[in-house]
Amino acid sequence: MKRFYAILAALLCLCLAGCHRYLPENTGEPAPQPAPQTAPAVDPAAEEPLKLETLNVEFVAEGRDVNELFTLPQTFPDALTSALKKRGVELGKVAVTFGTSDEATAEALQDGAVDLAFLSLKTDLDHGFTLEAIERYDAPDLALSAIAQRGQLPAKFTEALADALPELADALAHYTGAEQGGAFVPVTDEMRDSFVRLYDTGEAVLHTETARFDGREFILDGVGCAFDYGCGIRAIEVRDEDGALLYTIELEAEAGGDLPMEYTQCWEAENAFRLVDVNFDGYDDIEVFGWAPSNTIPYLYWLWDDGAQRFTYSFCMQVAGIDPETKTITVEYKDGPGGARYCVETYEWRDGELALVSREITEP
Repeated sequence: MKRFYAILAALLCLCLAGCHRYLPENTGEPAPQPAPQTAPAVDPAAEEPLKLETLNVEFVAEGRDVNELFTLPQTFPDALTSALKKRGVELGKVAVTFGTSDEATAEALQDGAVDLAFLSLKTDLDHGFTLEAIERYDAPDLALSAIAQRGQLPAKFTEALADALPELADALAHYTGAEQGGAFVPVTDEMRDSFVRLYDTGEAVLHTETARFDGREFILDGVGCAFDYGCGIRAIEVRDEDGALLYTIELEAEAGGDLPMEYTQCWEAENAFRLVDVNFDGYDDIEVFGWAPSNTIPYLYWLWDDGAQRFTYSFCMQVAGIDPETKTITVEYKDGPGGARYCVETYEWRDGELALVSREITEP
């Protein structure tokens, strides 16, 4: 490009040096002005591609079916090359190797013999690699596959790889189990923090809600674990709109005997808690899924205290419905010997307290 401009400048000098030969005679008329020249638009897509002569990729063979691993060297290099080329990265050669263990692959990555590695999340965090993507399932698990890379790889490569991951799902399916519901996704700062927490404590942010009122925003992170039956949260961290921690609601400590366990019990993380105006004052309150007994589900409630500017524990009930029009709460549960009787109660708020309005009992 510099050479092009140098030639152009030289030609311009030659033209100026001989321009007196072509000047029109002075007739008193103004000389014709040349039409204005506009610079051609620069196409951002025309940016020079990033070229890498060789990319060394390593997978961990330990505990995986040999026949499934056999397909990777045949399918992955072409799929990766094609996907990255669309995103401005040209690969000369993709070399696929297999490590005997996570640790062996991690050492190869540290030594620079490998540029890109597919590791367990635990190994990745043990060694502090540059984590770019993760294979995520509904329940957090330290055995998840992570993509780690050498720090020297250009930022453009990292961005292109993150963008190309969905396109590479088929080529990686046999290795990652993607056909069973897993998928590689780019790692955000929030996800990275969550993975570090998971590694350090065994807990993760399972569900997040955002409360907005009085011109303020509060981010509520439900922190807990995955279990055989589903998942449960132990605490809700309340943060400001910038993510700074304001305070933590320790569920068992604040609910006392209303939550007779360290973690709640819920089938799905998105149902662990929700925001609802349970006392009809115009502010969001927190409704926590308590546990799943043979009876109807108990919910625990933290109400927004505008004076204290925080959520405060209030009560636990087997709530079946919250009606903002009638401003009543319906509770349903089984009672009596063996839980034979079916009870339906209706409550309303009086002077900041729940008051029973009616009760219907259905005998067996």
